[in-house]
Amino acid sequence: MSLDIFAPTAGAQAFRRDINGLRAWAVTAVVLYHFGLAGFDGGFVGVDMFFVVSGFLMTGIIGKGLQRGDFSLWNFYLARARRILPALIVLAAVLLAVGWFFLMPKEYEMLGGHARRTLLFASNLRYLQESGYFDNDAHEKWLLHSWSLSVEWQFYLLLPVLLLAVWRLFPGRRAMVLVHVLLLLVSFCICVALTSSEPPKAFYLLQSRAWEFLAGGLLFLFAESLRLSARIRLALEWLGLLSIVCAVVFLDSSSRWPGWLALVPCIGTLSVLLARREASPWTGNAVAQWLGTRSYSIYLWHWPLVAGLAYCERLNSLAWVLSALFATLLLGQLSYALVEVPARRGLHGLAPRWAVAALLLAIFPPLLAAAWIRETDGFPQRLPAAVGAIEAQADNRNPGKTSAWTRAPPAPSVALRSRR
Repeated sequence: MSLDIFAPTAGAQAFRRDINGLRAWAVTAVVLYHFGLAGFDGGFVGVDMFFVVSGFLMTGIIGKGLQRGDFSLWNFYLARARRILPALIVLAAVLLAVGWFFLMPKEYEMLGGHARRTLLFASNLRYLQESGYFDNDAHEKWLLHSWSLSVEWQFYLLLPVLLLAVWRLFPGRRAMVLVHVLLLLVSFCICVALTSSEPPKAFYLLQSRAWEFLAGGLLFLFAESLRLSARIRLALEWLGLLSIVCAVVFLDSSSRWPGWLALVPCIGTLSVLLARREASPWTGNAVAQWLGTRSYSIYLWHWPLVAGLAYCERLNSLAWVLSALFATLLLGQLSYALVEVPARRGLHGLAPRWAVAALLLAIFPPLLAAAWIRETDGFPQRLPAAVGAIEAQADNRNPGKTSAWTRAPPAPSVALRSRR
């Protein structure tokens, strides 16, 4: 999960309360799903909602810039980095610091590898190699949720280059619409095919997720010229929110995901975007606006708390879960107020070259630390020798007692259905 899609403003586009409210719905679904609250078994669809919103906003920023004739590829990338990187850098640095004191060497080594991939926006490729998102060992990965940031950043890298090239060859909206339609259809077919044959690839790879972004972008290209009555807009909002609720309630980790089922939350999100009811009591209320504005930081911090509860075997305790939910909101607020807003204002006030230098200077220490932790095998010297000896015994198995599970690991399609 941003991402610019979580940000309270979107570059050249005006602030929309309905979009901010959609962010709130999405992050609430994801967070409550990960904490295991009943009734939110399909809350993972919140990520798909974010992808649709992101495509809508990014196509809008690029398209309007091209129409005005002032679109800059450099400024586009820098704007995304200003919004995404500061809070992500802080999260990675904090986890590496906490892990120094509490994680065993192999666990710390894995965290170092994941932190490095996360900061380079390639964690989705790493997690694809390791296992499925719904696997039982998912809670051992403190930055698992960063896969969505990696997919989104990869989309950010490619979309402006593509649309800029199309615009120079065939100026006008018609060519942009055609490109969106063709790529959307190709990506959706890839998604459906991979969901049946190789589910982890369908889940983690950009080529099988791109259609969700492109659907949002296609809506933007059409929505500007549409004039809908208040009654139709109300009906669209109700249809959209109902689709989202049905996806959250009736889907679960056993569903073949994403596949064609992802159409349900995506169409729901598109309907709410098309309705554009900024004064809606469902997306425009004060709670939704507060959550939406802080949704990026809330998303960043919630998963380490989920993983922490699982690590301490407290994820089944309602009291601990409620405490962690409160901590998620608190950390989200602190990250928003102390990192997101100051960094955004400070970097925006710098000349572009100095903003890039500041971001590189900030990201270098955690990247270097993560690589060092990885290369030193989790730096076992930081712990007493007895602790390392205990961990070493975990791999000390009698080869004559190898089980069927170790001889023949389950196929990915099975692994994806083993979350609970």
